[in-house]
Amino acid sequence: MMLTPNQLERVAQLEEKLGVEFRNRLLLHMAITHRSYLNEHREAFWDHNERLEFLGDAIIEMCVTEFLFDHYPESSEGELTERRAALVSSSALAQVGGMLGLPDILYLSNGEARLGLEDPKTRKYMTACGVEAIVGAVHKDQGIGMNRMVVDLLILSRAEELFALYADPKSKLQELVQRQHGVTPEYRVLSESGPDHNRRFRVAVFMNIVQLGMGEGDSVKEAQVAAADFALAHLPQDGVSHARHQQ
Repeated sequence: MMLTPNQLERVAQLEEKLGVEFRNRLLLHMAITHRSYLNEHREAFWDHNERLEFLGDAIIEMCVTEFLFDHYPESSEGELTERRAALVSSSALAQVGGMLGLPDILYLSNGEARLGLEDPKTRKYMTACGVEAIVGAVHKDQGIGMNRMVVDLLILSRAEELFALYADPKSKLQELVQRQHGVTPEYRVLSESGPDHNRRFRVAVFMNIVQLGMGEGDSVKEAQVAAADFALAHLPQDGVSHARHQQ
């Protein structure tokens, strides 16, 4: 099977953005191939990206850990752990993958292309996995030296931007409410639904008796974050008192 012009262009775009000329470009094709694609394209002669994703995940964590150790000498172990979680999070890696144009060049089945990329959570997950797989591909093709340069280009050079992206909505809301009103928001589970293996939770966040926001999720924590996110998006930054008036 010959690679098509479209397939060749996909990896050429990636090479240009990464600043890497691959010796074995099939590694890049593999890095952007979702398992579902191979179910519909039996003629493909390369594997999906899950093994490269496994490798890239470990490499990114190692590079990020060393960067944080060297650049934040005053930070405690707990602070370094929190910063690392921010830089290796799905949100951060999906942001990086978006800049690489990954959602447009991933090899996906028709179903995944139609449904997966339309669902924000699935889109973020697949894009983040693609970044990890690309880092794994760089490592196998070029070695650790080039890999460090790529991780620096994609992630470490944007560290402060990605730290802000990861900021927990619950922490943001707590800081805002405590600063303005001297109280701590309280989260209450309003309802649970669904079977044990697929529970859905609805949670509301309150300031005293004032409901600031409500959210749903597959766990209580996820629903709390959704409620805080809603509250932050709808509260005037100069007063929760407006929310009280609207209740």
